[in-house]
Amino acid sequence: MVEMSSPVGLVSYTQDYFWTERGTDMVGRGSFGQVHKGRHRETGEFVAVKTCEMHDDVAHQREIALLRSLDSPYIVKYLAAQQLIDGSGRSAIIMELAESNVRDELNKAENYFGLPYEMLILLITHLERGLSYLNRRMVAHRDLKPANILICHSWDGMVFKLCDFGGSRIIDSSTQPLHTICGTPGYLNEYTAANLARNSRALTYTKDECDLWSVGCTIFECATGLLPFLPANGPADSAGMHNMMTCRPPDVVCGHAGVDGTFVWSRELPQDRCSYPESLQRVLCEFLRRLFDRRLSTRLTFEKFSQFCLELTSLRRFKLFLPNTITLEEYFDTSAAVHFERNYFDQDMRKRFPDYDVVCVLAMPSGSATARLSPLLRGIVEQSSQIAVLALIKEKDTFVLPVRPPKPATCLVPLLEDLRDSGRETRFAIANVLRIEQQVSAFGEFVASITPFCDAFWGVLAAQHEGIFKDLNSARKIVDAVRVQSAALSLLSQTPQERNAIENNVRQAVNELNENGAAVSGIGKNLSDIKAAIKTLEAVKIPKHPSQKEKLETVIRNRTIDSRAGVLPKNSLLIDTDCRLVFNSLRNVIALHEQTATRIRALLVEHIEQILRTLFDLSRILGRAAKQFDESMQLIRVSQETNQHRVNATSSIGSNSPSFMSADSSKALKCAKGDAEKQRSNAEESLRETKDLLRDLI
Repeated sequence: MVEMSSPVGLVSYTQDYFWTERGTDMVGRGSFGQVHKGRHRETGEFVAVKTCEMHDDVAHQREIALLRSLDSPYIVKYLAAQQLIDGSGRSAIIMELAESNVRDELNKAENYFGLPYEMLILLITHLERGLSYLNRRMVAHRDLKPANILICHSWDGMVFKLCDFGGSRIIDSSTQPLHTICGTPGYLNEYTAANLARNSRALTYTKDECDLWSVGCTIFECATGLLPFLPANGPADSAGMHNMMTCRPPDVVCGHAGVDGTFVWSRELPQDRCSYPESLQRVLCEFLRRLFDRRLSTRLTFEKFSQFCLELTSLRRFKLFLPNTITLEEYFDTSAAVHFERNYFDQDMRKRFPDYDVVCVLAMPSGSATARLSPLLRGIVEQSSQIAVLALIKEKDTFVLPVRPPKPATCLVPLLEDLRDSGRETRFAIANVLRIEQQVSAFGEFVASITPFCDAFWGVLAAQHEGIFKDLNSARKIVDAVRVQSAALSLLSQTPQERNAIENNVRQAVNELNENGAAVSGIGKNLSDIKAAIKTLEAVKIPKHPSQKEKLETVIRNRTIDSRAGVLPKNSLLIDTDCRLVFNSLRNVIALHEQTATRIRALLVEHIEQILRTLFDLSRILGRAAKQFDESMQLIRVSQETNQHRVNATSSIGSNSPSFMSADSSKALKCAKGDAEKQRSNAEESLRETKDLLRDLI
């Protein structure tokens, strides 16, 4: 529900709207003015009101004209422009009121280390749509940053919208040179940063160079909670930023000034801050490198940027279970990528587990299992929605699954004195409490998700087992018919060798079917045992612990922490009490992480690992049984065809031949042949029905 403070202080009016210019109703600052929460005087509708300073009226009118011409679901909606009724001549822009903006989201304690990746992907989707619209209208925004991306909610979910067009410019072409220093330090492209440091307009930039650089800075900050490039004195240090940009190597995505003043660069997202899946981090890093690329031959044009965005947000994903680390992550598959570098699952697993002797892969919904990280695995991965990977090390005569749960996000509990003296330290400690809580919750999610995975995998194997069992019964009927036919033919044979040849073929088929049947019966018992183990696992409940989020947010409000410098209240007792709460919360959540990790590790070693190993083995055994069954059926068909040739040859011999059959023998053979054909037909029909049923189940 939208609330508005009581009109204490200066209340301003236009013909149709009013707002309070002091207090909590100020929701932001634009390029050329402040933004307040206002109301329509007749309807009561809540709106956003942007007022301008007197000396910025020309720019204000230019922004009004631009907003009037824009109409996109991903651009803030313009409602009206009216003059204030105070005799000043100032005007106000009336726009739709958003619930928040991306900066507000990043300021939340739970997003201190970046936004959830699902939110970032949605942001990229909507950002591309909004910027594509501006690109078609030949508009350079020139001040893209989290504070200028609004968050609204519609009937179908969250929508991100671009706002603040005070510094925007309509251009004639995408290559038109621009000179004006527009934007916010920390998000400025290299050329604007250089002009700002030199107090000059000597260097020019294009629309794409300006806006795409700011997009890269925004995406990086949303993924990590930090700006990508930080000189020693912060982003506002224009000289330091210019020096940093001058020294920046190609292909880096971030950098900062070290303690000794030298710059530290990285081609990857900082691992101590970004907890996204590895596969997504790899894609984001490639995207950021292209957005920050200064080389004319490889840097992104807007058209290329749009293609990269569309591909990134539409990558195929599947669940990846990693028992070695007790983690469940979403895997972003780039094996079919066109614009991003292609990376294949088998190659990725080799990189993740370089020192392991065997890597076992179980895939759903096919119920496939393989221990070969080869290109042959790629066909399985393409059809999978869930995959579990067991990386094993050989110790003596057995293969062991090393289990190393992730460590808590921080193991360092700050001193109480540090918390008392620094608002930043307090905020950092609170953010770590919430992040470790998420890690603890992820342990429970792993168990809650791996259990239905095992059960579904068992279901596929059980269906395959049932299908093979039915196939065996049908095959036995076929082989019985062939045996009758072979027995009749052997009676008519002239030599022992011929009789043995006839009987041996069918005998071999019978023996193979019996062996196959014994193996399938053993699989059935194992399936029953593993089902019982899965039911035991289903009964395990991982307790959920209450979050400290609400209490810790109260601490933040009490201390009124500013994001740039700690502003502390004067109540020393309140400060001390809040610090002790944060101190104890961090210490307790680290202990909880250790306890939960120990319990889940024991559960994995005692139950989950054995279930996965058995399912893996049964899948391989069933595969071999199916292959052996096919070979047995091939032998039966050969026996059938051989017998048929003998029948045809015998029937064609003249009545004066020494091998001529008596009328009774001929009649018996015909009856046997007819019976055999009927049984074979019925059995093959049953076999087809079973395979159709099995295919539907899978």
